[in-house]
Amino acid sequence: MKKVWQLMILGVVMFMASFRTAKAQEAGDMILNINYNPSFPIGGFKDNVIGKSSWKGYSGDIMYHFADKWAAGLSFSYQGYEERTPRATYNINGSDVNGVLNTSVEIYPILAKAQFYPLGGKSAAIRPYVQLGTGLAVVDFNQYLGMYSTSHRSTGRFMAQGGIGVSIPFGKLTSNGLQLGANYNYVNYDGRFTDQAGNLSKVNNLGSLSAYIGVHFALR
Repeated sequence: MKKVWQLMILGVVMFMASFRTAKAQEAGDMILNINYNPSFPIGGFKDNVIGKSSWKGYSGDIMYHFADKWAAGLSFSYQGYEERTPRATYNINGSDVNGVLNTSVEIYPILAKAQFYPLGGKSAAIRPYVQLGTGLAVVDFNQYLGMYSTSHRSTGRFMAQGGIGVSIPFGKLTSNGLQLGANYNYVNYDGRFTDQAGNLSKVNNLGSLSAYIGVHFALR
């Protein structure tokens, strides 16, 4: 999956790099954002399920700037978390099993998003913004103890996202540029899993903080 995303992103970047614009980002622009997203679990997700950060994250947004300070659109992304606990003896269905516990959580959000640029301005060198998103996240949760699957569940769950960022145009007369920022992510997840102590536990949500850096291009 990681290689597929890398090839897709590389192809889109090369394709869009061939376009040249002669105006600053303004109302009527359709903007494509492509980002790399590391993510850091928090709360019960970190304490009970996966404590390690995720460096496997990518996202793409298509945003329509319908006013000088406002944009709205859709976001598609992927985030993969994985952790291996040391070899230990776990009680699985009443039997003691010795092995290494592998836990992986893959999240595929599809969000409707809105962005607000408080300073506005078509030719600003830096354009800070705040953003909100809500939608569906497909969560693929897997646990293996050695060769044996102890938990597997794929489900669609409600997700909300909020964050801040800055857009940095390549120049005053172009809609292309860089963006970087950070988001808080909430996935309403209700599921059971085997914790690091070998006990059957329950997680109520998958919360995380993510950073991102990427590029944006004007589609028209």
